[in-house]
Amino acid sequence: MHVAHEVFDKCLRQELRGKTCVLVTNQLHFLSHVDKIVLVHQGEIKEQGTYDELLISGPLFKELMEKAGMTENTVSKDADARAETKDGRET
Repeated sequence: MHVAHEVFDKCLRQELRGKTCVLVTNQLHFLSHVDKIVLVHQGEIKEQGTYDELLISGPLFKELMEKAGMTENTVSKDADARAETKDGRET
């Protein structure tokens, strides 16, 4: 497992579960696992919301994800994983 994934899973998703954490990252694959995203561009908050909300109504976020090649295929997989996690079952 990649170190970043291990830190994210063990620290943020397990040990700090239920606590408020601020994650600043350029690793976009983590974004579908957080409660709220704040997109900052040139020092200003441009968009904020959940992963799914921003994919629908966040033009900058959607463009960022498309450029990273992380739409369509990952959206359905991530939505399924989030639904399972919220039901109490770990993925």
